[in-house]
This record gives sequence, C-alpha cells and structure tokens, in this order.
Amino acid sequence: MKSKLTAIFSWVISAWICKVFLFSLPYKFSGHPDTQHIFGTIGLWLQDVLSQGLGSWFVQYGAIAVGSVELIISLVLLSPALFALLLQLKIIDHA
Repeated sequence: MKSKLTAIFSWVISAWICKVFLFSLPYKFSGHPDTQHIFGTIGLWLQDVLSQGLGSWFVQYGAIAVGSVELIISLVLLSPALFALLLQLKIIDHA
C-alpha cells in the first residue's frame, strides 16, 4: 500500500509541475510583456551583479532558454506515462 501511495503522490507532483511548466510556455515563447518585464528585470540585475554580457544575453534570450528547459523537463517527466499509453494502445510493442 505504501509503494502505491508513493507512486500516486509522485505522479500527482509530476503532473502539477508539468502543468505549471507547460501552461507558462505560450508566455515565454510569444514575448508577452509580463515575461519581458520579468526577464528584463533579472537580466538587469545580472548585469550589475555578475556580468554585463550575461545580463544582456538573459534579457534577450532568457525566456526562450528557460522555456526550452521547462519543455524538455516536462517531456522527461511525462515520458513514462506516454510510453505506457503507447504500449496499451499497441502502437509500440515490448522490445
């Protein structure tokens, strides 16, 4: 019972993380003004604290870089469920 509860809890947490990441992607990839403000503020802070070049890069490309990483992480978190679904639908077979 404990392992089943742990598995369910793990999937709930993974699904919540994926929901947050995937629902924020349109804002990061479309150049939404709120996203530009957030990443611009962080980029200006990086320019002052770490490096002028890093801050400038983050202002221009930070949202796309973070969004890309969030997309990859979501795919990795959901890949076991996708693989199980493909097995059940007999789209793929056990190797």
